[in-house]
Amino acid sequence: MQQADCRRALTTLALSADQRRGRREFLPRGVHSVTGLEIERVPYKIVKETCTLTIDVLKNAGVLPGEQIPEELKPLADVTEWVHLGNRAVDVFQGCVRGERDAGWGIAGEHGGLGVFFWKTGSPKDREIKPAMMYIVKDNDLGNSTIEIS
Repeated sequence: MQQADCRRALTTLALSADQRRGRREFLPRGVHSVTGLEIERVPYKIVKETCTLTIDVLKNAGVLPGEQIPEELKPLADVTEWVHLGNRAVDVFQGCVRGERDAGWGIAGEHGGLGVFFWKTGSPKDREIKPAMMYIVKDNDLGNSTIEIS
């Protein structure tokens, strides 16, 4: 996983956060809103070459290194702001990814029910999580990036 790719994923997340202000409820497919806030469907993935940045509920992530949260205590949804997810992603990048690891994660959300994850693109964890919304950043020969939404 290249740090430069992860930095570009962070930039894409920051641009997304600039366009989506205010508290939102983050829900996986099939889970209904109970807050009346705007809804964001997760998992949300940003793929940049060797680095995949994912936002998902912890309940979907399976067993994680160093995690000590019992499965029954993980909420099915959570509330936060995109800017807070961006800040958490920077924390995870600085604490884990910058240290030349192939993965890193941190807890987010008002109830600790969301996770911000960095995976090596194509790794088993990356392939396991099917996105509700995915941004794929592609560079052309001129150094410009395009974002595909799938």
